[in-house]
Amino acid sequence: MPVPGRFDPIAARYERDSTAQRAAADLLLELAAPRPGEAVLDVGCGTGHLVERLAALGAAPVIGVDPSPRMVEQARARGVPGVHFERAGAEEVAFEGAFDLVLSNSALQWFHDPALALDRMRRALRPGGRVAIQAPATLAYVPEFVEAMADVAAAPATREAFGRWRTPWYFLERAEDYAALLEGAGLRVLHARIEELVQREDLEGAMRVFGSDAEAGYLEPA
Repeated sequence: MPVPGRFDPIAARYERDSTAQRAAADLLLELAAPRPGEAVLDVGCGTGHLVERLAALGAAPVIGVDPSPRMVEQARARGVPGVHFERAGAEEVAFEGAFDLVLSNSALQWFHDPALALDRMRRALRPGGRVAIQAPATLAYVPEFVEAMADVAAAPATREAFGRWRTPWYFLERAEDYAALLEGAGLRVLHARIEELVQREDLEGAMRVFGSDAEAGYLEPA
């Protein structure tokens, strides 16, 4: 099952630090093209940035779900009229035939059981509804972080601790593999592609980006 508290320690600063996720959300919204009056579900909504944007575009109702209690708390504190947030992992989504559009931004890599989560997302759709998903792809999802943590795992002072580390993430290496995953959940895939998103930061900015996501996988105590 999902680890509900993994993002709790960074929830208060996530909105400030999640610049990469917000840039990815721009691409996702362009692809999904939400329309006024559509019912939309955001799976892995975090602090509610995408939900707020959907509401501003006229989608209604808009519901966000996330497994982190603190993330949901931060999302509710935005005070956006006409939206609703629930604590639930992607595998726990229980809606049936309720939405025109189901979105998930920068969250698929955290799904405990992607096949089950995608099946739940499909079931949440109304007839003719659509799913749009964006997520970091491939094992080298951010090469700088991957290489740096490999150095940490090899360093004498830290290698014993990181010798026990196991990746919490789900990554595939090809767009075709992601398409097959969605098709296996009963979805007809119209677009599946892997694109490079370049973000230039100084050291302080890079550490904020690391702290918005990768930290929860590399440094979370479990």
